[in-house]
Amino acid sequence: MNQMKTALGLMALALAAGAFAGTTVYNGTISQDSPPGSVANDQVLIINNDSKGNQQVLSIGNSGSGTVITGPKPCKPDKPTPAMDCKGKDLRGVKWSGVRLTAGRFDGADLRDAQLDGTQLDNATFDKAKLDNANLANADLVNATFDGTSLQGARLEGANLVNTDFVNANLTGANLRSTTMVNAVFSGSDLTRADLTGAQFVNADFDAARLGEVTWVDGRRCASGSESECQR
Repeated sequence: MNQMKTALGLMALALAAGAFAGTTVYNGTISQDSPPGSVANDQVLIINNDSKGNQQVLSIGNSGSGTVITGPKPCKPDKPTPAMDCKGKDLRGVKWSGVRLTAGRFDGADLRDAQLDGTQLDNATFDKAKLDNANLANADLVNATFDGTSLQGARLEGANLVNTDFVNANLTGANLRSTTMVNAVFSGSDLTRADLTGAQFVNADFDAARLGEVTWVDGRRCASGSESECQR
């Protein structure tokens, strides 16, 4: 893993020198552990922030590609854009299906009943936001964070959850059918009555998660208080 991480770091630096030369000076180290080989490398994004708050996003495995997002950008619900800063905003019921919102900032925002199906939300932050009954089906949530977020009854079926962080999130009754969970973290989260049928797990972390009455990947129903047995 260390060798892989070093190789990826060198690749990222090479890409930065070629694709971003003369654009913005970036400080710090760009590095990212790669998920297991079963996941395509082009699903892994590397982020680095410069001293002015600009953000660099590189796609490993797709030589020469990358974007520089000059942000954060103003929150415009009627014209959503990448790197939009909507922290703490009332965004209930927004219709952003299929929109590209890479690196958006939605911490503490109210997104209940939002339509975000098929939306590109990689590297976005939703810490302590409200997404109850939101539709995130087939969304790209690579490297997104949902720390302490309420996602009760949310639809996430088919979503890409590579390196996604749900620490202490409330996913009671959420639909997680057929999701891809690689290095996803659910530690301390509440997944009571959630549906994980057909989900694909690689190094997913469910430490101290509540799994009572969850429908597990193979269709079994977890009994309340028997989480460890359900995961076997």
